[in-house]
Amino acid sequence: MKRIEYAAFGPASAFVLVDTDEPVAGPGLLVVDVMAAGLNPLDFKVSSGLIPMMTGPDFPKAFGTDLAGIVTDVGADVSGFTIGDRVFGSIPIGASGAFAERAAIPAANTALLPDGIGVDDGAALVIAGSAAVQALIDTASIAEGTRILINGAAGGVGTIAVQVAKAAGAIVTATAAGAGLALVAALGADEVIDYSTTATPGLGRRFDVVFDTVSTLSRSDADGLIVGAGHHINLNPGPPTTDDYPSQFTAQHTQMTAERLERVAALVSAGHVQAQIGHRFTLDDAVSTLAAIEGGTIRMAGKAVMTITP
Repeated sequence: MKRIEYAAFGPASAFVLVDTDEPVAGPGLLVVDVMAAGLNPLDFKVSSGLIPMMTGPDFPKAFGTDLAGIVTDVGADVSGFTIGDRVFGSIPIGASGAFAERAAIPAANTALLPDGIGVDDGAALVIAGSAAVQALIDTASIAEGTRILINGAAGGVGTIAVQVAKAAGAIVTATAAGAGLALVAALGADEVIDYSTTATPGLGRRFDVVFDTVSTLSRSDADGLIVGAGHHINLNPGPPTTDDYPSQFTAQHTQMTAERLERVAALVSAGHVQAQIGHRFTLDDAVSTLAAIEGGTIRMAGKAVMTITP
């Protein structure tokens, strides 16, 4: 089977499409015919070597984590899945390999993909949807009337976060630029701020929650935008979780669970959330496309998704 690999940490331009051994449904695993794979900024951090402690020393490494497809084999100790099921889920960073014709994926990180949700949408929703639900529902407990600022609202997580927040009845202020401004407005944001012309830290008002999906707000910046007991959630862990500011702070490590994926799927099935796919490409085009995305030649609002035509 074919998959994307790299022989050393570095740029996506060094990726190769190779023929490799078929995956095996070992303990706790499913084997899935990949129909679509979703690209995350984290994937490039992994392949460039920014977080080597999470990937191990061995090469070559496979690329990508999020996928949707059809189960072709089930580990002997796995229950709840059968061959032929449509599923979506995420491979742990240390294994990766979503950008392939087939992949092994932990059943614990996988959920059934309901009828009515396409595989492209499923692949685009895995980490983005889980991150938004974890941050806004599980951590911040947003509800009717919650005032929330979503920084970086036109990205993969941001577009889902706007919709999750509106479904909960929150009042959403969202930052974006360029084509993202119209997209975020169409998704229902109550106020859209062009960050290219307006400095977010200087908005001059306070929110109950600041969800920084792009990690451009310092703790000082965010605290100046939050009511006294409000919550600052940074999608990309980095700063310490203890400081002298009165607002709460969470540096989020998004935790992938089947239960959280099921909740994302339920929001989609209910019509509250729709995946936003800004660019599609194929496995054969993946090396050049991934290099162009990483290098900034291809830019988009929403998610990039690789599709495999049956």
